[in-house]
Amino acid sequence: MLADVRHECQHLDIMSNTQDRGRPPSATADDEASALNAGGRSQARRGLIEAQVRSTAAEVFATKGIASTRIQDIADALGTSRTALYHYYPSKDDLLADLVRDIADEATAVLRAAVDRAQPADPAARLHFAVRALVHLSVDNPGRARLLDLVARDLPQPASQELAERNSRFFRGLAELIRTGIDAGVLRRVDEHVAAQTIGGMTRAVAWWYDPAGSRSADEIADQIADTAVAGLRRSTAPRTMSTGVLASVARLRAELDRFEQTTTDPP
Repeated sequence: MLADVRHECQHLDIMSNTQDRGRPPSATADDEASALNAGGRSQARRGLIEAQVRSTAAEVFATKGIASTRIQDIADALGTSRTALYHYYPSKDDLLADLVRDIADEATAVLRAAVDRAQPADPAARLHFAVRALVHLSVDNPGRARLLDLVARDLPQPASQELAERNSRFFRGLAELIRTGIDAGVLRRVDEHVAAQTIGGMTRAVAWWYDPAGSRSADEIADQIADTAVAGLRRSTAPRTMSTGVLASVARLRAELDRFEQTTTDPP
């Protein structure tokens, strides 16, 4: 795919150079339009190329930092020129805004896939599946996941508002999943929105501390976080018991009664 991006951008470079020098006398507007669409490039193909540009940009941002990254750095990573990259994204801010929207939508899509699953029917098991998938989304692409935290407050409008709306959509979906479990009597009666913010924060935060070279695999980390999230919300089926202090008081009272009975029943 990266080779396709380079080929496409090289073609756009040629077109840009031709335009800078002036159109040759033999060239027509139809010729130029035909050249721009050479190779059967469609809107879908452009979308695939833009996705690759965003993926590469995420790696560069994660490595160099957002403030230090120039559009030229991204072009270099793609093996193309800055001029060609401008045909897809006119500025770094435009690229960054599109990238964080993409990341936010990806999390919502993962959550929606969990909600729409027919199996397992148990809401707690579905929540476990969703949390596990969200953790994997963070640990499999930590650089992308961290970008949401890094740029959330610095994005210009209207990109900042769009990101806030996408984040709200994600957390509403997670809250709905938790509410389903509460209504089914499987999860405890808690504020589902607070629970959603807590679980969502857990799954995103793992991108900052997970170490692929550590003692735990991504699957093990995902399982443990999902287990913790569900265990904290699952409704207990065990009978309620008295506290240790109450039990101790009852035991002391029972002992006093036993001694009193012995005193009153012992022969003179």
